Amino acid sequence: MTASSTLHPLVQRHLEPETDRHSAHRYLTEELIEIFNKAPAQPNESDPLVIAKYFMTDVRCAWFATEFDPSRGMFFGFVGGIEAEW
Repeated sequence: MTASSTLHPLVQRHLEPETDRHSAHRYLTEELIEIFNKAPAQPNESDPLVIAKYFMTDVRCAWFATEFDPSRGMFFGFVGGIEAEW
């Protein structure tokens, strides 16, 4: 994907090569953005397709991403933790 001009600046920065100790951890890759772009919008779907799962082990929270807007750098989906919400 070379449409970097349509990506939110924070998303673009995340895709750039890193040199720090976290460089092996890629939470949002160009391939994953491509999968999100090909997936249909699912705002009213009763059983939406989860494309990616992110989690924070220290707070026992999981985020099930069903959609991604690269122009705003924003995910949509289900968050499960202390409280669950769509």
